[in-house]
Amino acid sequence: MAGGLLWVDFSLIDEDPANPRGDVGDVTDLKLSITRNGQQDPIQVIPQGNGRFFLHEGHRRRKAMEELGEQGARAIERRFTSEQQRVVSQGVLHLHRKTFDPMAWARYCRRLWDEFNMSREEIARELGMSQVWVRNHLSFMHLLSWEQRALERGDMTQTDALRRLASRRGAREGNPPAQQRQRRKAVVSAATISAELARPKRVDPHFNADHQLAHLVAEHCASRGVDHDSRPKLGDVGCGQCWEAVIRDDVIAAAPVLAAA
Repeated sequence: MAGGLLWVDFSLIDEDPANPRGDVGDVTDLKLSITRNGQQDPIQVIPQGNGRFFLHEGHRRRKAMEELGEQGARAIERRFTSEQQRVVSQGVLHLHRKTFDPMAWARYCRRLWDEFNMSREEIARELGMSQVWVRNHLSFMHLLSWEQRALERGDMTQTDALRRLASRRGAREGNPPAQQRQRRKAVVSAATISAELARPKRVDPHFNADHQLAHLVAEHCASRGVDHDSRPKLGDVGCGQCWEAVIRDDVIAAAPVLAAA
C-alpha cells in the first residue's frame, strides 16, 4: 500500500542491510541526469513508527543525491502487512527496472528460500518468472567466490556459469557432460558400441573443482590478470602454473619444522 508524497531527510532513512544488490556502484551518470533534470522519481520509504524510515527502493538515487550535496529527497510511503510481502515487492520492482545483476538475483532468491522458506514454485509465481529462472539463479550461489564476482561484473556469462556448475555436478555424480553424451548418441552403431566397451573408462581429472585446494587455486589464478585468464584451466579452476604454486605452498606449510641441531 502506498501513501502520499513527502520530503524526507536522508539522516532519517535507514538502509536495508540485506539489500541483495550490495554496493550500488558508480552513480556518475545518474548524478548528471539529476543535475540536468532534477529528481524524476521519488524514492520509496517505509515508516518505522519512531520518526525514522526504512529505505525500500531508491538506493542509487539516494547515493547520487547525497554525493551532489542534497540533504533529502521526495519520497513515497509504502506499508506492508509482512516482511515477506515487503521483500517480494522489492524484487518485483527491480524486475520491472532491470537493475539487478545475476548475482544480486541469486542472493535475492536465496533470501526468499532461506528466510521465508519459499519453494522455487512460490518464488517463480510471486515474481512472475519461470521455475527454471529461479533454479538457475539459486544455483549461482554454488559458484566459487571469484566466479561470482566475474558473473557480477559481466566478465562471465550466465551460460558459462551454468556450464561450470553442470560440469562439476557431473563429475561428482560420475556422469559425462551433456554435450559429451549427445556426441556419443550421434555416433552409436554396433562397431562404436564394441569399441566403447573395449576402451578404458575415462577417469575425471584429480585437479578439478572438488579438490581441497581448488578455491585457493581459483583465487590465485584470478588475481594474476589477463595473462592467466587466457590460459587453459585444469578442471575449469586455474592454470597449471597456479595449481603448482598453490600445491607447493601447501606442502611447505604442512612440512614439519626441524629443530636446530
